[in-house]
Amino acid sequence: MPLPRSGERRRAGTATLIVGAALSTAFASPALAYVDPSASSLLLQVILGGIASLGVLLRLFWGRLRRKVRREPPPGGGSGPGTEEPR
Repeated sequence: MPLPRSGERRRAGTATLIVGAALSTAFASPALAYVDPSASSLLLQVILGGIASLGVLLRLFWGRLRRKVRREPPPGGGSGPGTEEPR
């Protein structure tokens, strides 16, 4: 028996996942739970940390982003190896 192709395996795996999720949702019982203040505080810290990390990444790569938008040449003027000035 030949092995299934990768696309066929992916579709079979996706179908299994969808059927499993549908069955677990259909037969789920209510949790009767609540979100305590410490959990919401942790969630707020995760969100604010993500926003801060995006700001740091923007700051680190701001020069590259600006050059791409303005279509400026890279710093150093030359385009080949050995054209950079020694430090």
